[in-house]
Amino acid sequence: MTDLATTVTVIDACGRARVPTLLSSDPGVGKSSLVRGIAASEGVTCETVLGSLREPADVGGIPVVTAEGVVLDPRPTPSGWLLLGRATCSWTS
Repeated sequence: MTDLATTVTVIDACGRARVPTLLSSDPGVGKSSLVRGIAASEGVTCETVLGSLREPADVGGIPVVTAEGVVLDPRPTPSGWLLLGRATCSWTS
């Protein structure tokens, strides 16, 4: 088991390097609060997307027909942290 300070340091370093990070533990442990706290300490936004409540277009974009075919038109995203919660409950492709 890693202490909290080390965990925060690693998550922060991954975020700055734009490396996706998976936090896995029992519900209610504080994963979401930890990520929101790191974002708040950096003064950036933290967008939360709950997989159990979203459609694929909410994350990947809306399908748009173009001359080249159908492409996904992504929604604009602010810089900051993206928290994907309940990802195992999300859609299947």
